Amino acid sequence: LPPTATAITFHPECGLTWDAAVQQIHGTPSQSGDVEIHYQIHENNNITPVVQKLYINPDPKSLWQNQPSDPTAPYAKPDTAHERIPTPQGSLIAARMRGRSHAHNGTHCDDDYRIAYHERTGLHFIAVADGAGSAAFSRYGSQLAVNAAANTVWQLLDDSEKDFFRLPQYDADNQKHVLSHLIRHAAYQAYAAQTEAAKAEAIPLKSLACTLLIALALPCADGTWLVAAYWVG
Repeated sequence: LPPTATAITFHPECGLTWDAAVQQIHGTPSQSGDVEIHYQIHENNNITPVVQKLYINPDPKSLWQNQPSDPTAPYAKPDTAHERIPTPQGSLIAARMRGRSHAHNGTHCDDDYRIAYHERTGLHFIAVADGAGSAAFSRYGSQLAVNAAANTVWQLLDDSEKDFFRLPQYDADNQKHVLSHLIRHAAYQAYAAQTEAAKAEAIPLKSLACTLLIALALPCADGTWLVAAYWVG
């Protein structure tokens, strides 16, 4: 402010003060928006009132809301989820939460995951799906994809006729062959589950669109890991 400014006040009061000694405004604003600084200028024995406007930007974080999604909407699911599965080698951990714009608008979380540990073979399973924001029911599509992938792997591992439950006993080449077989069928069944659901629910297949990433991790006897991964954007 001008050096000759006096009688400085803020309208409305907003947590700011004028420090005349250093000619600076001090304080932390207690509100945002337009603030008027009223003061007087003394020149040639005249007093001139002045009003200067100051705009205080709000904290961006305060503008974002966290509105719950509609629990009665089709294919509704909790806005957040998390899970931890202990295994002999450590832990499988997964979580999902809505993006900021989804929370602000009260729309559903479009993403999903599935983690699992197969005790008989020691296989660790992870699948994550990121629902497409442009797809009306991607929250359901992501759920279908990860569940179908996991269920397919478990059905194959527990099928006594296929002998996949002997996975830890196989040599490296056969282990790779089995993991490739498992993950290929898991990815296909994820797509098949969406296709069947779209027909059964009479909704467009594109309304279920999502990405999918699957990982199978097998601990080996020598302390190393054999990992197979598949993903589609």
